[in-house]
Amino acid sequence: MPGAQAAGLGAPECYNPRAMQLLQEVADFIRQERLLEPSQLVILGVSGGADSLCLLDVLHRLGYPLVVAHFDHGLRPESGQEALRVQEMAAFRGLDFEVERGALTKESYLDGSLEAAARHARYRFLLRVATEKAAQRIATGHTADDQIETLLMNLLRGAGPDGLRGMKPLTPIGRWPEFGPGVQSDVQLARPLLGLGRNRTRDYCARHGLSPVSDASNQDRRFLRNRVRHDLLESLEYYNPEVRQALLRTSRIMGDVADLLETLVDQAWENCVRSAGAGALAFNAAVFTKAPLAIQRRMLRRAVAQLGVPTREAGFEAVERVRTAMLGEGPSQLNLPGRVAVERVGSEWLLARPDARVTFPDYPQLDAPTAVRVPDSGSVELAHGWRLRVGYQAMEDGAQDHVSDETTVVFDADQIPHPIIVRSSVSGEKLAPFGMHGRVKLSDVFIDHKVPRRLRARWPVVSSGDDILWVPGLRRGSLAPVGASTQRIVELRLVPPRAEG
Repeated sequence: MPGAQAAGLGAPECYNPRAMQLLQEVADFIRQERLLEPSQLVILGVSGGADSLCLLDVLHRLGYPLVVAHFDHGLRPESGQEALRVQEMAAFRGLDFEVERGALTKESYLDGSLEAAARHARYRFLLRVATEKAAQRIATGHTADDQIETLLMNLLRGAGPDGLRGMKPLTPIGRWPEFGPGVQSDVQLARPLLGLGRNRTRDYCARHGLSPVSDASNQDRRFLRNRVRHDLLESLEYYNPEVRQALLRTSRIMGDVADLLETLVDQAWENCVRSAGAGALAFNAAVFTKAPLAIQRRMLRRAVAQLGVPTREAGFEAVERVRTAMLGEGPSQLNLPGRVAVERVGSEWLLARPDARVTFPDYPQLDAPTAVRVPDSGSVELAHGWRLRVGYQAMEDGAQDHVSDETTVVFDADQIPHPIIVRSSVSGEKLAPFGMHGRVKLSDVFIDHKVPRRLRARWPVVSSGDDILWVPGLRRGSLAPVGASTQRIVELRLVPPRAEG
C-alpha cells in the first residue's frame, strides 16, 4: 500500500537489527511459556496504544492468524476515531476486525469504579469474540512495566504471593470469577510482551512507522494505576534507581512461591475437599483443621473462586472470617459475599451457592422427594449407593422387637395394615417412639440426633398409612411390635454404600 508507513500503518518489512531482536525475543518467550501454538487463531485486543500496536505487528510477522478486536469505552470524544484507526491497521494487514462500543459513564468514573468496570467490559467483549470465532487464545499487549505497576497496586491493597507475582504469561480468562459461575470456557489469555519494557514497544513502533494513539486518560491521577506509574514509581527510584528490576525479581520469586503453594494445595485438596453437587463444595472439618495456615487460606480462596465469587468481593477479611469459624472459633453458619452460604453439616463444612443441589454421600438420603413402595423382598435404592433392604420371614425363637434403631429393625408383618412406603418427611408430623409413651415431633427427633437442617428434607422415612415405622439411622416407631403371637416378621436394614449384603 503506497504511503502506508507515512500514514502510520506500519512498514511492510522488518530489517532493523533491534527490531529483529525484539521479534526473536517475543518468539522465544511465546515458545518458552507455551503461549501460542503455530497456526493457532488468536483474538488480539488492540487499544491503539504503542504496546498493542507492537504486538499486532509482531504476531502478524510471526505468522499467527489474527482477529483484531477493539473495545471502545466511549468515554472520550475521540474514541470513535481511534476505533477507525485500529480498523485501518487491521485492514492494511488483511485481518478480520471486531469492535464494540461500551456504555460506561462519567458517573462510574467519579465514584472510582471506572478502572474495574472498563476492564470487566473489555474482557467480556474479548471472551465473546473468542467464543464466536472458536478461538482458544486471547492476546493482550501487557508489558513488564504493566507487571511492575500491577505488583505495586496489589501490594498497596495487601496481597500474598499471588498478588505479588503480578500477571501470569498465560491465564484461563474463561474461568475468571468476575464473569460469574455461568461463564465457563477453556479460552486463555496470553501476554507475549510481558518480558519487554514499555520503552522497547515505543521504539519498535517508531522504527516501523506505527503511529500509536494518545489516550489522555493515561495521565489522569484519579486512576490508581496512573498515580503508581507517574508518582509512586518515580519516588521509589529515588531510594533505589534499580527498583523496577528489583520489583520484577520479586514478581519471579513470588511466582515460584505461589506455584509451590498451589502444588501443596492440590495435595491437601484431594484429602480435604469434595464436590457436594453443582455449586457446592464440602470440607472435611478434621482434615482442614490440621492443615497449615497458608494451605487453609489458599484452599478457601480456591473454593470461593470455583463457586464464582469475584476476588474483590471475597477478600482477606471475608475468607479469614470463614476460616476461623471452620476452626471452631466462630458461628456454625455464615455467609460469604456473592450469596455463598457456609455452614457446618455433620463432620463437614459446606460452601454452597443458593441454587446448589447439595449431595451428602455419608448420610442416607432420598434421590427425590417422591414416595416409593417397599417390595416384599429386595431393596429400595437411596441416593449415593445407600440401600434399604427388606426381608419377610417366619418368626424364630429369640427374635427381638428391634435389633438397632440405627441399622436394623424388625416388625410383626401381620400387624402392618398398609403397604410400607419410603418417603420424605412431612412438616409437623409426629412419631410414636418404640418403648416410650406419647408422640414426639419428627423435627425434634432430627434435632435430638443432631441431623443438620440441610439433610432433613430428603432423609428417608419408612411409614405405613399415617404411622411412622422407622426413621432409618435414628429411631424406630412403636407400631407392629414383635410379640409372643407373632408368626411372621419383616426386617428392614439400612445398608451404607460399599457394604456387603
